[in-house]
Amino acid sequence: MSTKLIFRCVDDLIDPSLIEMDEHLLLYVDKLKEIVATAAQPCNVFQIPDYQTRDVKLMIEYLTIFHETPKEDEFSYQLQDWEREFENSHDISNELLFSGTVMANKLKCKAWLNFCCKVIANKIKGKSPDEIRATFGLLDDLTEKEKADIKRENQWIYN
Repeated sequence: MSTKLIFRCVDDLIDPSLIEMDEHLLLYVDKLKEIVATAAQPCNVFQIPDYQTRDVKLMIEYLTIFHETPKEDEFSYQLQDWEREFENSHDISNELLFSGTVMANKLKCKAWLNFCCKVIANKIKGKSPDEIRATFGLLDDLTEKEKADIKRENQWIYN
């Protein structure tokens, strides 16, 4: 049976609840491993700055399934089902994806970072630049002349 660690996102005013995580999952999150290892004194609750509770909970949920997946079976049905359900969920906002990606990068959690990037890449796949801008709410800050220059310089793409 794995030891449970308790974390709290100190900057999350919306949901300041405590987050439980199995100690063996530290294997995948270098920064949390460092927070636990460098705690000044034995403590019951470890503080995580700068992140939303919902993001950390999602990451831990994913890592739990990821950890249970045998390494020789990286594409297990359980992991694929979770990933598919996550991608198809209507309440997964771009803001959640981007904040999850930034968090994974800063916490040095390669598995969650790779998954978030895969979801973003799937949202982009097969779309035109205008469709991508619409999907992510991005402004088109290029002038018509700049667009024409890019098209001319990269004509091989349009053939």
